[in-house]
Amino acid sequence: MALFQLSRGQGHAPSPAPIGPFSDGTAIDQGIAYALLLVALAITYLVH
Repeated sequence: MALFQLSRGQGHAPSPAPIGPFSDGTAIDQGIAYALLLVALAITYLVH
């Protein structure tokens, strides 16, 4: 019976999505990380 009462509670409302172009810098950081990874891979290939 207690589980039934808990299931009737209100859920959390989803947070509103940001409006317009939104960039928190993580995409730029990830792009730099991928570029550095490719450079390291190329150097490793050339040295080998």
